[in-house]
Order: sequence, then structure tokens, then C-alpha cells
Amino acid sequence: MAMRDIQCGAVIALLLVGAAGCGGSGDVDDARAAADSFMTLRRQGDAEAVLGRYSPIFFEEQNRADWRATLASHRDRLGALREWTITKAVRAGADDAVPGASVAIHLTCRYERGQTTEMLILFRPEHSRTWEIVGHTISLPVDADR
Repeated sequence: MAMRDIQCGAVIALLLVGAAGCGGSGDVDDARAAADSFMTLRRQGDAEAVLGRYSPIFFEEQNRADWRATLASHRDRLGALREWTITKAVRAGADDAVPGASVAIHLTCRYERGQTTEMLILFRPEHSRTWEIVGHTISLPVDADR
């Protein structure tokens, strides 16, 4: 089945430049837990709580109202989120100008009327305990547009 990608966010040099040297395996475990928490909010359908998990950095690149409409449209096409599986979680490199830890989370998501693959880029600023979404890619089946 052909796929169409929706890519939004600030997946910038902040995250994907350099070696994957920030943090440790605890960062990956913490980011996985943050991704699970985010996906639980999506399954519950609480749009404002979902949007609250995105970093202000994300909304520098993507209009908040437009992203909310994108997520609502996605739900309208595929139905409610039923379950997800984290298929891979890896540390991403960091930019010394913005210290912290970043992790790419790859997911397979099953909805009422289809399945997607998604990737979240989570960032935790140095000296913070909170993971924020700075990038989000959703690969939709092409027939989901019909």
C-alpha cells in the first residue's frame, strides 16, 4: 500500500546533527514513557492536552490551529486510535547551542479504519524533566484520503 507523509515540526540541526552522544539509555526509556503518555492522550481525544505536549519550537514551524486541524482530519479519516507499538527508539544527536537530550520514537499505530507509521522527535532541555515534541511525521495510507 502506498503511503503519504505529513511532516511537521522543527526537526532541525538541533536534533539530527552530530553523534548520538547526549544522555544515556535512561533518556531513551524516559522518552518512550513520554511517547506512551502522549499516545494515550491522543487515544482519549483530548486535543488541547495533545497540543500541550508539543514544544513551542514545533509551533515556530507549524501553525497551532493548522496542526490541530491536521490531527482532527487524520482522526476523521481513520477513526479513533486503538493501539500503538513503539517499534524503535533511538537517541538523536544534539546541537551544543541547545543542550539537552533528543530521542526519535518510531511507532506503528492502529486506528478504527487503518494503520499508520509515525515518528516523534522528543526533546528534553538540559536541567528539565519534561519531554516535548519538536517533530512529528505521520505516514498515512494513500487510500485514507478517500
